[in-house]
Amino acid sequence: MEVITNHNLTARYIDEDALKIIQRLKRHGFSGYIVGGGVRDLLLGKTPKDFDIATDATPRKVKSIFSNSRIIGKRFRLVHVYFRGGKYLEVATFRTDSTETDNEFGTEETDAKRRDLTINGLFFDPQTLQIIDYVGGFRDIENKTIRIIGEPDQRFTEDPVRLLRTIRHAARTGFEIEGKTRKSLKKLASLIKESSPVRVYEEFKKDLTSGYLYDTIWLACEAGLATYLLPTIDTNQDGLFRAESSFSEVLRKLDEQNRGLTSVPHSIMLAALVFFLKQPLSDTTECAARFDSTEDIKEHIKTSFSGLFVTRRDSSDVENLLSQWLRISQAKSRVKHKAAVPADYYHDLQFLLTISNSVDLEFFRLYRPGRMRR
Repeated sequence: MEVITNHNLTARYIDEDALKIIQRLKRHGFSGYIVGGGVRDLLLGKTPKDFDIATDATPRKVKSIFSNSRIIGKRFRLVHVYFRGGKYLEVATFRTDSTETDNEFGTEETDAKRRDLTINGLFFDPQTLQIIDYVGGFRDIENKTIRIIGEPDQRFTEDPVRLLRTIRHAARTGFEIEGKTRKSLKKLASLIKESSPVRVYEEFKKDLTSGYLYDTIWLACEAGLATYLLPTIDTNQDGLFRAESSFSEVLRKLDEQNRGLTSVPHSIMLAALVFFLKQPLSDTTECAARFDSTEDIKEHIKTSFSGLFVTRRDSSDVENLLSQWLRISQAKSRVKHKAAVPADYYHDLQFLLTISNSVDLEFFRLYRPGRMRR
């Protein structure tokens, strides 16, 4: 264990309610830390999405300390402490790092070592201002390194979803994947097929709107993982990732949008992927040049998503968006009087055509919003 005091974190960076929880836990004789991604993001100068808290107090003890709380979960019980406006913070008891079970309580050290990456295994005490490091995460952040905790082959085999998470954090931080971790990642990429498709899709959805989808797909291609997530992708197609290719330009524009104040709907992100991964991988933004019919769109969506359990709703939205686009592309200027696009897809399609700089946009302007279809 290493106790780090030479860093730039102070209590003023921590959510006030998280500080109150930790202070009260300590008054009752328990430990309390900000853990995981919250510490990582603070060290990287980012605003954490969540301030998760870990403690040696059992869920029942936490519940007895905070009347404004509720125990949740079946296998491993957590506590949500509620505040005004529906806000809540999650408090978890230290867990074991045993491979036999993940629903037993543990210690600070076992809780740190059960986590996926070293940069996610840090604990911060906002009262003493100490960072507790059992896994070398602080050093890896300083060295801009992504490293699996423990033996990479074993950890990836235990939970293949860690393959995705390794790629994700490399994409979001811009850090280099450490050699042993990278070698194992490439060797075991096919293990992702053994994970639940539902769980894989839930993980992939986090990347869709993260603002780093382009980098995620690029790294997934390098690791040999992309072909299992998006089977229609041609990882040997150098043109796909050319800086000036339509695929690169559109994904980067969508990422920029997602890093801003407004998140792009999943359906638009998925539709863009499906559109630009249709063979042949040319730069055309004309829908009629990529698809022959709505049946062609359906079949391509089915093939594209065969590695992911995309929800029926998301899949249907992608199909409708692309089908409306194809209808406009095929009709071109031969538009009937008062031609319309269903109102529930009109603005999403307008956004997709605009951000793609599609040649079909001039024909789309001849249409008006119609009745809702959903």
